[in-house]
Amino acid sequence: MPGQPKFTALCVQIDAEEDGELEIMERVGAGETSKSIAQSYGVSYELLRRWLNLHPERRRAYDAAKADSADALVEEAGEILDGANTDSGPDVQKAKSRAEHRRWLASKRDRQQYGDDAKANVQVNVDLSSLHLDALREVGHMDHAPLAEVELLPDESGADDTRPGVRTTPPNGERAGEEDD
Repeated sequence: MPGQPKFTALCVQIDAEEDGELEIMERVGAGETSKSIAQSYGVSYELLRRWLNLHPERRRAYDAAKADSADALVEEAGEILDGANTDSGPDVQKAKSRAEHRRWLASKRDRQQYGDDAKANVQVNVDLSSLHLDALREVGHMDHAPLAEVELLPDESGADDTRPGVRTTPPNGERAGEEDD
C-alpha cells in the first residue's frame, strides 16, 4: 500500500511466512497478547490491529482465537498460583492478583464457560421513597395524603438547602403534632 511502508512491510512479512495468518491466530488462541505478537513483528499494536481488522473473515478468526484463549488463561492462572512463593505475603498477594486478572480476562473472552453467573447480573431498581411512604401509611403515621400536600421542610442542620419531607393535615384541620390547650 503506497504511503504506508510499515503496514505494507507487515502484510508482506505475514504473507511470506508459510501459514503466517494461521500462526498468529494460534498464538492468540494460546493466550499470547496481541501486543507481544506485534512486537515480534517489529510493529506497534495499532498496526497489527489494523491488519487484523482489514478483512472481516480475518477478524472473525481473531475473535474465535481470543475465545479459545480463555482456557489457556485459566490454566496460566493456576500455574501462577501453584508457583507462588508462599513464604512472602506480598508475593502471594501479587500472584493472586495476577491469577485473578487472567481469570477475569477469560470470563470476558468466553462468557459462556467462564463468565459470571447470569443471575448475578440481574438488576433490580427499587424506589425507596415510595416504599418508605407506603410503610408510614401502613403503620398509621401518615394519612393517605396526595402528593400535592407534600412540601419541602427546612434542613435542621442549618444548611441552606431543603430536604423533602411530608407534612399532612389531620382530618380535624389542626396541624400534626399540635395539642389542644
